[in-house]
Amino acid sequence: MKQWIAVLLMAAAGSALAVDPAVRVEFIHPEKYTDIRDSRSLRVNPERNQHLKSLRSWLEKQAPKHLAPGQRLVIEFTDIDLAGDYEPIIDPVLADVRIVKGIYPPRLSFRYRLVGAEGQEIANGEEELRDLGFDTRPITRERDPLRFEKRMLAEWMDRHIARP
Repeated sequence: MKQWIAVLLMAAAGSALAVDPAVRVEFIHPEKYTDIRDSRSLRVNPERNQHLKSLRSWLEKQAPKHLAPGQRLVIEFTDIDLAGDYEPIIDPVLADVRIVKGIYPPRLSFRYRLVGAEGQEIANGEEELRDLGFDTRPITRERDPLRFEKRMLAEWMDRHIARP
């Protein structure tokens, strides 16, 4: 009896893993991105870089809200330039401080594909998002280091991936 229960549990777990996720986020050659460092270190591995992990996690949670049942969205980032930059500072204690100014706007380049429940392609394209006024508008996620980039993506999803 215990063996049958174990077999049923493994089968259920296997079928749950076989289901495609509603959102898949990929980072294409992140080592070539304009700016994705989470500090002055050059870590660009999507599994270790806090910014890439945060962006993927956020999209996996937020994008399904824009999808109709059964739809899938694939986003492949080709370049990321975060809001702000590291400026040369005399004090070494401040070497890992990102300075956010209007002259350093966020920019996201990516390809996307939206697939319907039956597997038909609904939309696809390449996007280059840039927010030149990012520092003049109110922001809700004040403590999130990717608040400007996530706002751009949320606005893009509202315009292009809005649930019918």
